[in-house]
Amino acid sequence: MVNEARFNFGERRARSSQATGMQLRTILRAPRFIGRELFSPVIRTETRYEFTDNINIVAGNHNFKFGGDAAFVKLTRPRSN
Repeated sequence: MVNEARFNFGERRARSSQATGMQLRTILRAPRFIGRELFSPVIRTETRYEFTDNINIVAGNHNFKFGGDAAFVKLTRPRSN
């Protein structure tokens, strides 16, 4: 029997002001597009916590693996004055 447990922590700070007309954006059918969103500035911090636990059991010619993964993402924005 083998147990595999992992923990991951990550933080991403995203900052972008409102786009100008000179920036790339390609509009596809329906509401899909490639490129930057032109109408909303992004100022936020994403904090991610991820837990993974798996167990592997070998019985004769059989291999059984069970496990789970849980990810929590916290989004924060700066407070307005």
